[in-house]
Amino acid sequence: FLRYHDLLLKRQAQVLDLLAALTEVALAKFVADLIDLLKEIGNSPASLFGDHAGLLLWMTFVVLIARPGIFVAYELTKSQVLSPPFQARVRWQSHRHMLRQSLGFFQNDFAGRVANKLMQTAPAMRDSILQLSDAAVFVAVQWLSALALFWAADLRLTIPLLIWLAAYVGIVAGLVPRIRERSTNASEARSMLLGRIVDSYTNILTVKLFAHAEREDAYARAAFEEQTAKHRHYVRLTTLMTVLLFSLNGLLIAGTTGLA
Repeated sequence: FLRYHDLLLKRQAQVLDLLAALTEVALAKFVADLIDLLKEIGNSPASLFGDHAGLLLWMTFVVLIARPGIFVAYELTKSQVLSPPFQARVRWQSHRHMLRQSLGFFQNDFAGRVANKLMQTAPAMRDSILQLSDAAVFVAVQWLSALALFWAADLRLTIPLLIWLAAYVGIVAGLVPRIRERSTNASEARSMLLGRIVDSYTNILTVKLFAHAEREDAYARAAFEEQTAKHRHYVRLTTLMTVLLFSLNGLLIAGTTGLA
C-alpha cells in the first residue's frame, strides 16, 4: 500500500509539474499574440478589449489564479507531502542496514563519517530525483513547444533549435559523469572531516589526557584542507557547465533572431 501511495504522489507531482510547464508556455504564447494584436490595432487600443475580451479574461484567469495555484500545489506536494516521508524512509532503511553490519565495520571507520553518510543520503536522493524530474518535464515541454511554434512560423527557425538540443545533450553527457565523480569525492572528504571532528569530541577525555593540541590541530587541518580542495575541484566543473549552458542559450537567441 505504501509503495502504491508513494507512486501515486509521485505521479501527482509530475502532473502538476507538467501543468506548470504548460502554463509557462501559454504565458509566453499569449505575450507574443498580444504584441501582434497591438501592432494590428494601431492607434485604437479601445478595440482590443471589445474584440478580444474573451482571450484577455482567460489569460487573466491563467496568470492570476491558475498559474499561481498550480505552482503552490506543486510546491506543497513536493516539499510537504513527498520530501519529509521520503527522507525519513531512506534514513530508516539505511539505519537498519547499518545496524546489521559487523563490529569490524564500525571499528574501521569514524562514527561521525558513517552517521553523516546516513543523514546526507536521503536529501541527495531527493534532490536528484526531483531535479531530474523537473528538468525532464520542463525541457521536454518548452523545447517541443518552441519547435512547434518555430515550425509554424518558419521552418528555418528550427535549425538553431535542433543544434541547441544536440549541443545541450553533448554538454550534459560530457560533464555530468565528471561532476558526479567529483561530487562523490567532495562528499567523501566532507564525511571524513566530520568524522574526525566528531571522533575528537567523542573521545575528548583521551584527547585532553594524552594528545597534544598541535597534533590534533594538524590532524583536523589536513581534513579541512582536503575537503576544501575537493569541493573547489567539484564546483569548478559545475561553474563550467553553467557558463556553457548560458552561452548556449545566448547563441540560440542570437541564431533564431538572425534567421528571423
